[in-house]
Amino acid sequence: MSKPEKLRVVLVEPGKYAREATVDKTLPQELAEDGGLIDAICLWPEDNVCLILNDAGTIMQTEPNRELPEYGGIAFGTFFLCGEKGEDFCSLSDEQVARYLERFRQPELFVPYQNGTLSIPYDRPDLPDAPAEVKQAYAGRNGLPALCFATLKGIEGVMLLRYGERRYLPLGKPPEGMTASRYADLLNAELGVTREQQLAMLNGALFGWDGIENVQTEQGVSANHRAKEAER
Repeated sequence: MSKPEKLRVVLVEPGKYAREATVDKTLPQELAEDGGLIDAICLWPEDNVCLILNDAGTIMQTEPNRELPEYGGIAFGTFFLCGEKGEDFCSLSDEQVARYLERFRQPELFVPYQNGTLSIPYDRPDLPDAPAEVKQAYAGRNGLPALCFATLKGIEGVMLLRYGERRYLPLGKPPEGMTASRYADLLNAELGVTREQQLAMLNGALFGWDGIENVQTEQGVSANHRAKEAER
């Protein structure tokens, strides 16, 4: 028996970096025939690229994956992109692989925001397939993340902090039955942000980023103390 033909695709999974992969050429058809939940849609007909995903992802409450305006909002669950040739599926070209790896490279976190949902692309150097430039940027910040979530006395709800910025984005109240601090911790866990990193980021946003690099490398004793006091 001959082996099934393989397709070169871009695989996009929730909470992970997009990556190049290979699948059996028969997989899209098999998935589409298995309960009728899998959809093959051509969002970019000019590029001859087809997106294969679970069309019932929102109903089945699968994990949100990437913001996809062409699809009408958020794509849920794992999906992949392959080439299209007439009525047949085919492998992606080098150019297509590069284009869609870049388009869907970063994992995304979704949070409620102003009666809607905010998509927040993020980087984690500890994730599989993390690009070398992500690890280099992380090292350049002396182990601090590009963004994190925090709470502050006198400010209602959770705020989003970005490295190097003396401002924050208020996200509003946490989910019902959850404290703002707990909500910030859960969001930071998704980003791989530790408590020490959060305090260092809060210190930078409050008191300035000059010398903030020493906070992480020297365990942040004095600077983190200032941030802790501000939280109370």
